Amino acid sequence: MKNRAFILVILLFLSLKLFSQGVLRGKVTDSSTGETLIGATIMVENTDTPVGTSSDFDGNFSLNNLKEGIYKIKCTFISYQTKIIENIVIKHGETTILDFQMGTADEQIAEVVVTANAVRNSETAIQTVQRKSATLINGISSQQMSKLGDSDASSALKRISGVSVDGGKYIFVRGLSDRYSKISLNGAEIPGLDPNKNTVQMDLFPSNIIDNMIIYKTFSPDLPGSFSGGYVDIATKDFPEKFTLQFSTSFGYNPNANLRNDFLSYQGSTTDILGYDNGFRDVPAAAQTEVPWLYQNNNKLDEITSSFNNIMEVTDKQSFINHSHSFSVGNQIKVFGKQLGFNLALSYAHDYKMYNDGVYSKYNLVAESDGSSSNMDMTISQNDNKSEEETIIAGLINLTYKISNNHKIGINVLRNQGGLSTSRFKYGPKPSDDLYMYEHTLGYLERGFTSTQLKGKHVISNLNNTTIEWISSYTNSQLNEPDLRFFNYDKTGETYKISYNAYPSPTRFYRDLEELNFDNKLHITIPFDFSGNSSKIKFGGAYVYKDRISLSRKFDILSQGVPFNGNITEYLSSSNIGQNATGSTYGVYVQDDPITDDYNSYNANELIASGYAMVDLALTKNLRIVAGARYEYDKIFIENSLEKSHSKYVNSEHTYNRDILPALNITYSLTEEMNIRAAVSRTLARP
Repeated sequence: MKNRAFILVILLFLSLKLFSQGVLRGKVTDSSTGETLIGATIMVENTDTPVGTSSDFDGNFSLNNLKEGIYKIKCTFISYQTKIIENIVIKHGETTILDFQMGTADEQIAEVVVTANAVRNSETAIQTVQRKSATLINGISSQQMSKLGDSDASSALKRISGVSVDGGKYIFVRGLSDRYSKISLNGAEIPGLDPNKNTVQMDLFPSNIIDNMIIYKTFSPDLPGSFSGGYVDIATKDFPEKFTLQFSTSFGYNPNANLRNDFLSYQGSTTDILGYDNGFRDVPAAAQTEVPWLYQNNNKLDEITSSFNNIMEVTDKQSFINHSHSFSVGNQIKVFGKQLGFNLALSYAHDYKMYNDGVYSKYNLVAESDGSSSNMDMTISQNDNKSEEETIIAGLINLTYKISNNHKIGINVLRNQGGLSTSRFKYGPKPSDDLYMYEHTLGYLERGFTSTQLKGKHVISNLNNTTIEWISSYTNSQLNEPDLRFFNYDKTGETYKISYNAYPSPTRFYRDLEELNFDNKLHITIPFDFSGNSSKIKFGGAYVYKDRISLSRKFDILSQGVPFNGNITEYLSSSNIGQNATGSTYGVYVQDDPITDDYNSYNANELIASGYAMVDLALTKNLRIVAGARYEYDKIFIENSLEKSHSKYVNSEHTYNRDILPALNITYSLTEEMNIRAAVSRTLARP
C-alpha cells in the first residue's frame, strides 16, 4: 500500500513539473470518416523562429515550451484543405487542447494513403465509427456514460440497441444468451467469473476506467471466432491529452432497501466492506481432511462438527444508503526526452437491495389417469424475503510510452474485487407433504480478477505506413463462495421438526474457482490504393491458453433424534453436538457429500492457436467489401474425480477441433449518412 502511494506521489510531482511551461496538444482527424491522420504538419505562424511538429500514428501532436501569448496555428496535409486557427491562447502552467478536423481538397494533387485508428471517446466519434465500420457495430463512449450517469459497464450496455443485461451482470446480444457472446479488455480475452456462464460479469467494470465499449454484431476474421451473438470490447482509458484530476461521489436512496432497520443480514467478516472475506467463512482447519462416517471415529467427528460456527439464520440490521466514489488522475510527462502518458483510477461502490413479501411457488404437471387432461398441482408456496449487500472496488494503472511518432508501447494493470452478501428467508405451506416450511439461506460470493497487459503499436513509414499492433495479456480470476448455508425445517401445529425425507437437510457448501488466461495477439495492416480508393490487407494470429481449477465441498448437518424447538442457534449449540448430547441416540454431526463434491470439482485447460487473412477493398467510392477467413485450432482437456463404491478414479477427456471460419461483409453507402449492409460468416460456440 505504501509503494502504491509512493508511486502516485512521484507521478503527481512529475506532472506538476510540466506546469512550468505552456503546452499545445491536439489530434488531427478526417472530418468525414473520423480517422486520424498520420504525418500532418502543425506550425505556429506568428513566431520569430519556426515552431512546428507533425502528428503521430494516432493523429496526436504536442508543441511544448511555448511562451505565454496568443498564437495562430496552421495544419496542413497533402490532399486536404489547409486549416488555420487564430487567437489560440497559451498560458504558463497550462495545457491547451486544439483538435483539427480536416476536409479533403477539391483537387486531388497527389496520392495519399491514410491509415489510423478512430477517435472513440466521444458520442460523435462513436457514431462516425459505426457508420464507417466494415462490420455491423454499436458502441458507447465515456462521454455518453458520464452524461447519462452510468456507474458501471452493465448499466451503460443496457442503452445500446440489441443489447440486454440479465441480472444486472450478463449480456444478451440480439436475444442470444451469454453462451454466444464474448467479452474482451483492450482486445484481449478475459475469463468469466461464473463456472456456468461464458461471459464476464459486467458490473465489475466501473465507468470511470472505461474509454469506450464497442459491440461487434457481425464477424470479421480479425476477431475471435467463438461468438455468434456479439463481441464486446471494453477499452480502458489511455493517453490523456492534458493533466486531469477528477473525483466524483454519488448517493442513492431506495425506500425498499436503504435506511431500514429490518434489512436482512447475518454476521460476516470484518472485511466484507472491502469486497472480500478475511477467512471467517473458510472451511475450519479441523474439517480440511476427510470427515469420518458416523461411529467410525466419533471423537474426530465431534471435533470437526464443533469447529463450525452455529450462524445459520438471518437477522435484522440497519442498512445505510447506496454510495459510490471514484478518483482518477492522468497526464503526459517527459521521460528520457519522450512522452509518457499515465492514467490512475480508483473506484468504490456499496449498494443495498431488498424485497419483502415476494412469492416463491413450485408446481407439478399431473395428468389424469385416462390421459384426457392434466392439471398444475402446487407443491410449495412460500413468502419470500431477500436482501443483498454488495461492495465493488476497482483500480487501474495505465502507462503509455511514445518512443517516437511511429512507435509506442504501453502497460495496463487492472484489479477488480467484489463481494456480495445474500440473506434470504422463505416460509409457507408445502401441500404435497402437509407441512408449513421455513428456509434460511446465507450466502457470500467473492469475485476478483487481475489483468496485466503489455501492448504496442508501430507504423513503418517506408513500407507504405504498414501498421503492426500486438498485445500480450495475463489475467488471473477467482470466484470464491465460502460457507453457503441452507437450513430447512417445518412446523405442524406448535411442533417444530427437521424432516430429512421431505426436503434437503441443513447444508454448508463451499466453492472455489480459479482461472488463468494467457492471450497473445498480433495484427499487421498494409494499406494500398485500389482504383483511387484507400484499401488495406490485414493478417495476423493469436495464441490463447486457459487453465481452470474448480473445487467444491458440501457438508450435510444431521442428527440422531436431537429435539428441535425452532431455535437454530440453540439446536447447533455445543451441548447438542455428537456423543455428549442428551436426549438423543447421537447429537448433531456433519457428513461429507463426496459424490456431489467430486462431481463438481474438476481441472481443465484449453489452447487456441489461430491465424487469419482478410482484405478490406473499396471497389468504388460507395461500395466496400471485407472478405477473408480465420483458422482456429482448439484443444480442450478436462479431468474430474468421481466417487464409485468409495473408490476414487479419475475421468479425463481430450477434444481437438480444427475450424476454418470464412466471413464476407458488404457495405454500400447510399449517402454519407446511410449505409446498406450484408454479412455472411461462420462462427462457433465452445463449451
